[in-house]
Amino acid sequence: GAGGNTWISILLSTFLVVPFMLLYARLVHLMPGKNIFEMLESVFGRVISIILCLLYAYYFMTLTGIVRGNYAEFVHMVSLKDTSFIIIALSFFIVCAYLAYSGTQTMGKWCVLVLLFPMIVLGATVIFSIPKMKLVNIQLTVAYSLAEIGPTTPTFSPLPFGEATIIMSMAAPFKQNSK
Repeated sequence: GAGGNTWISILLSTFLVVPFMLLYARLVHLMPGKNIFEMLESVFGRVISIILCLLYAYYFMTLTGIVRGNYAEFVHMVSLKDTSFIIIALSFFIVCAYLAYSGTQTMGKWCVLVLLFPMIVLGATVIFSIPKMKLVNIQLTVAYSLAEIGPTTPTFSPLPFGEATIIMSMAAPFKQNSK
């Protein structure tokens, strides 16, 4: 719907997710030492919390499938064209299963490593491509009105919103004074 201005919809969807992240941060602060499942049980009771936890698990599995599929498809299209898509997706699944089995501390260390590498590569790419840059390509163009961009904005919210809700399931192991 937004065409070439999809990036504006993505930015706006990020702003839609911020209130939910603030809500989650407040819940973790109000109920320290509890993850989302324990929070649901203390608020809604046993029976309703089981139903909500099953819905949460379904959403979690769907979201992980989408994210893993996106990464596997990217690797398949960019660098491993002759490798079977299933092999690439299975490799991502094995790494994710290992990290989940290893615990939150190992997962945190892995996240720092995985975050640093793309930042360094992106920085180096920008620095080395400065001689080839044409500043006219950076101009902001808005070919569509806000009325046309607005309806597409919520379609980009599930991924950042979903990833924020997944962190809630790991809230219990965090120490109260940790960063």
